Parts: sequence; C-alpha cells; structure tokens
Amino acid sequence: MDTACFFPASAFFLHFLPAQPALTASIAFVFATVINVNSPFLGYKWFVFRTQGNYLREYRRSLLFIGQASLSSAVAMRANGLLRLVPHLQTQAPYAAGCRLRLL
Repeated sequence: MDTACFFPASAFFLHFLPAQPALTASIAFVFATVINVNSPFLGYKWFVFRTQGNYLREYRRSLLFIGQASLSSAVAMRANGLLRLVPHLQTQAPYAAGCRLRLL
C-alpha cells in the first residue's frame, strides 16, 4: 500500500511543484504515510473487529505500532538522500541507496 500511495502522490505534487523535486518527495512521503496509517486503522476497526467508539484512544495505540515503521522509513529516506552529497558516491548513489535499504 505504501508504494501504491507514494508514487501517485509524488506525481501529483511534482506536477504542481516542478522546480522543487526534493520538497515534492518529502511532501509525498508525509501524504502517503498519513494515508497508510489511517486506512489500516479504519479497515480493522470497521471490518475486522467491528468496534464502536473510542476512536482517539485506539488511534493513538495504532500510531505507536505503525508510527515506528513510518519513522524508520523517514530516517532511511533521509539517509539515502544524503548519499548523493558525498562526492565519490554520486555516480554510485542508486546502488549504495539500495544496499542501505536492504540492510534495514
């Protein structure tokens, strides 16, 4: 679901901010993360557990679980973005970024 939300969001925001591709990726990441946190929460709440009420308390609890994965993804994305600033890695940045993500 993450990729299915991130790529359309990237294309959408890149259409409106073509001069700022780095900003576009960050905005798309935040947008996709919000969708990826809310849709599983509401899906489980409405269709799996079929519970009523207590939305805020249960949402906070789900953020503790899902938020950790989102935070680690944000850190990994920023670390991989910094790889392009290292002069001797500029030609090998895509390979190095793939290796770093593989280690996570």
